[in-house]
Amino acid sequence: MKRNCNTLKIDGQKFKNALSERGKTFSEWGMIIGKSTGYISSTASAGVISVTAWEYLCIKLKEMGMPFTKEEADGILLKEKKLETEAKEYEVVAEEEGDRVVVTLYHNGEEVATSYGYTFYDGVKGWLQAYSYAVHMMYKKLFDEE
Repeated sequence: MKRNCNTLKIDGQKFKNALSERGKTFSEWGMIIGKSTGYISSTASAGVISVTAWEYLCIKLKEMGMPFTKEEADGILLKEKKLETEAKEYEVVAEEEGDRVVVTLYHNGEEVATSYGYTFYDGVKGWLQAYSYAVHMMYKKLFDEE
């Protein structure tokens, strides 16, 4: 099975133990992050979690006052060995500027594109909506230039 590049390898048992210690069932954690009731169990069994699900879970845990400690997070996320390739390095930087989120794409340290989106909601929902819009517009702009 080919692994999606938008996933993270995890230690399933440490992941389940860390969530169990926070007083909710795996089904409840799945629902909290907007996934199915079986999502946490299947994620732990497979040993992979989507990047967005991991990030959103960390945000929700922090909002609930029970974030993963650095040691827990380091134990759950498995480090992957980087292969020496000639692949180009990309970096995306998102910055909040007042009521908008500015997203900049860099390739080997050079700015490729910048776009922004306005926040229409408070909190994480508003930030994610603005980020999503900014990235979408950046994508459209880059492909329209071709």
